[in-house]
Amino acid sequence: MVLPASGFDGAGASIMRNFACLFRTTGLGVIVMMLCVGAAVCAELSTPVHKPVAVVLVLRDGQRINGVVTAFNEEGFTLEDDEGSAHEVSWPALRAKQVYSLHQMLLKPGSGPKWMAVGHLLRTLPDGWKWSNFAFGRAAKLDPSLKSRVRELVRQKPPRRNADGTAKSYVEHDTRGKRPATTSPSPPVGLTSGNALGGGGLTGAAPPWPGLTRDDHDRAIEQAKAFAERAHLQVSGRLAFYETRYFLFFTDLNRDEALKWQALLDRMYDRMCEMFAVKRGTNIWRGKASVYVFRSDDDYRKFEQTLFNTPAENTAGRCHANSRGDVTIAFYRQLDEKTFANILVHEATHGFLHRYRTAVHVQSWANEGLAEWIAADLVPQSQTPKARRSRANQMLRQWRNLGPDFFTTPQIAGDQYGIAYTFTAFLISADRSGYVKFINGCKDGLDSVRSLEKAYGVPVEDIVAAYGRSMGVGHLSIAP
Repeated sequence: MVLPASGFDGAGASIMRNFACLFRTTGLGVIVMMLCVGAAVCAELSTPVHKPVAVVLVLRDGQRINGVVTAFNEEGFTLEDDEGSAHEVSWPALRAKQVYSLHQMLLKPGSGPKWMAVGHLLRTLPDGWKWSNFAFGRAAKLDPSLKSRVRELVRQKPPRRNADGTAKSYVEHDTRGKRPATTSPSPPVGLTSGNALGGGGLTGAAPPWPGLTRDDHDRAIEQAKAFAERAHLQVSGRLAFYETRYFLFFTDLNRDEALKWQALLDRMYDRMCEMFAVKRGTNIWRGKASVYVFRSDDDYRKFEQTLFNTPAENTAGRCHANSRGDVTIAFYRQLDEKTFANILVHEATHGFLHRYRTAVHVQSWANEGLAEWIAADLVPQSQTPKARRSRANQMLRQWRNLGPDFFTTPQIAGDQYGIAYTFTAFLISADRSGYVKFINGCKDGLDSVRSLEKAYGVPVEDIVAAYGRSMGVGHLSIAP
């Protein structure tokens, strides 16, 4: 497995975790290893201005600012005042006309993909729709190959907005005064506590993800599309775009394959919602999760290196998740279809678990174990689960325990993936509702051992011993 540094930042937002799942091919099939790396995306990744641009601007709140623009990115720009002090200004602080005009000065003349990104940025602003079409038109003029995409974008109608300029909510009252589960085709927004995010937890200590308005979702989706324009420019000019209720799917595969894989992603989403009692039709993502599938492993590695500054040698896929809540997953299409399907579900499960309930990270063994179990459930034809179980049997008999630091390590070892998978399968088989309480406890802030004991009502040593017996290994202990 592997787990969006911010899929949409290349620059700008801080990253909570870069979950890197490294798939190595061995005699046992694909071994997935995940690296959890704390990191930050620094302002240095902003695009410097070759010649500082002097500006006088009026912000939306009426404040007048002036100085020279020295750098800019998708989030905003750096303004140096007369005293040499640098100030960060976000694009939403300006009116759309000024955002468009400032980009005219900064890009000069720019390129088609860069102006496409500006267009998507403008669509996140309440007064930006008209100006976004101007930006798209400029993109098509600079790059005629974009004309068909621009025509499609210009035909779109702007979202309905309230008097204050914010987008109307996805969820509206019907004529009977009840709140429907969804207003088709868009899923309801908001990550609220309670039934919408699954059953009750064990502590309630960790706060839920912040609630999101339709405006927030629209902005996140436009940011994701702007990021995709960069991928189109810098990695592959062959990416086609597909969209489901919960995923933005970018790929250079043929249409039939693309539709098949996005259907599998939707099945994974529904399966996770069912398992964790997430209210049907609820969108847990910030906007939607972005998924990239490349035909070539070279394009996949270039995508990771260029857009995330992450080496991807010896990997088949990687899922990035950040503290803002963005999820971006990338793969290359492996030759064996069932192996690829298994990896696709595995990685998407990590993304779902990141956004489920709270921002608390679930311990490696439980994270990997659940991803393996869901993948085995949805892709039973894959040889990966069989290889995992065989390896688990071998290692349990050799070690007579779960392996080094199984419950505490930030990343389990390759030989522990099979153990994590079969241990998770045992827990779910023994008490599915208890397993859900266990995951909820982890997401509420409990460490995995304490959450296990509270959810199942017995000491963890007894749980491990029972698991060992189910695997034909008596007197199994936790650690060496």
